[in-house]
Amino acid sequence: MISWRDICKPKSAGGLGFKSLAIMNCALHMKIAWGLISSPNSLWVQVIVCKYGVDIRNPPLMLPTRYGSHLWKSIGNVWSDVLASRRWCLGDGQSVWFWWDLWVTRDVPLAAYTTNNLPSNILDGKVADFVKEDGSWYWERFEQFLPANIIIQIAAFHPPSPDKGTDSLLWCTVWSWKGPQSVRIFLWQALHDRLKTKAELVRRHIPVSTSCDLCGAVTEDAMHVLRDYALVKRFWILILPENKRQQFFNWRLHDWLRTNLGIVGGLGSVSNWAIFFGIALWRLWFWRNQFIFNQVSMDPNVVLMDVFTRTISWKPPDWPWCALNCDGAHNREGISTAGGLIRDHFGRWLSGFGMMIGSYSVTVAELWGLYQGLQLAWNSGIRKIKPTLEINHYAPLIRTIKDYLKMDWQVSISHIYREANFAADYMASLAFSIPLGLTIYHTPPLGISPFLFKNAYGVAHSRLGVL
Repeated sequence: MISWRDICKPKSAGGLGFKSLAIMNCALHMKIAWGLISSPNSLWVQVIVCKYGVDIRNPPLMLPTRYGSHLWKSIGNVWSDVLASRRWCLGDGQSVWFWWDLWVTRDVPLAAYTTNNLPSNILDGKVADFVKEDGSWYWERFEQFLPANIIIQIAAFHPPSPDKGTDSLLWCTVWSWKGPQSVRIFLWQALHDRLKTKAELVRRHIPVSTSCDLCGAVTEDAMHVLRDYALVKRFWILILPENKRQQFFNWRLHDWLRTNLGIVGGLGSVSNWAIFFGIALWRLWFWRNQFIFNQVSMDPNVVLMDVFTRTISWKPPDWPWCALNCDGAHNREGISTAGGLIRDHFGRWLSGFGMMIGSYSVTVAELWGLYQGLQLAWNSGIRKIKPTLEINHYAPLIRTIKDYLKMDWQVSISHIYREANFAADYMASLAFSIPLGLTIYHTPPLGISPFLFKNAYGVAHSRLGVL
């Protein structure tokens, strides 16, 4: 018999590549434990914490598992590992353990750096407990227990205060961001301060200079690349309101990222600042690499246009309007279809349709989609509708349905990018599987729910085909 350990080895190491059930079981328990911490308002979390009497907003260092269920005891077994992997961004300092949470150091908590035994009366202190009433650090309570290099790191942190809001876990900031997954991963690296800047390469013992190739600054770190380099600073000044600039350029990395990625709504001329900010960081890193590897210079105005073309998401109409998204599709056999859907100002499904047209061009399919969508909206009693189309240079053909547009209602036609029109594209593709003619869907068809959810949630997509 071959042992399970050998079976779980990679094929390249002589195994079958099976996943270890013990490791997967531990990972799933850690995922549940993480859910307890990161989603305290969820119903299932509230049920569990009420049952076991745990204040999950101030997580204990150990869970009371003596009389719990098997699942609760399993969560308790991985609880310390989950707590050790958290990294906090300080707000009011009321939720973060001073000695046991990662808030100033990278890999291990402050308790691991202590040079003397800690008194019992400060072991369970929160960060806020080490701040004076005037807002400065209470150095007398902890400086004698920590080495000088750690004291310097703490001195560089602005003490927590109530006006900064609540403490937050850095992972929640990234994974709740509504942009593309590839950009989330980049932001996750930035929050870890692990972007491959010159300073990071030197930290990894790679023999390179720490100086910036762009401007010659002594140290090229993440803040220099993403905010403080002269041309990058000009980029931010182009878009930031004047009254926001001083604070924007004074934050430390984690506070800077957390605050801007968490902004709800617009800032200045940008309607969705959190999305714009995340995409901007990603593209600034791209343009930095373009200079390093391809000697392509950075122009703040070009970068700004690059970012704007990549922050595309479906936007619901203002009340009392409804949105009609329609699309056409054309396969290799020459068959064309059309499809679309109507949603209200909350992004909720009202109606949809699919139509097998036959052998026509994709332009004709687009226009059939517009016509059938307008007809469906009119027959549904909707009198304020905003159709969107992917076609943008066939205005003469659109005139063929002008009689429908002259009816007693309000219609506002506009162009939409494909990246914001995936729901209508799905409806058009679905029509390849229906009989010739029109099919009306009074409820969302199976498979379209992910697109509806992402649209309603405001998830942005990078512009396809944009270099």
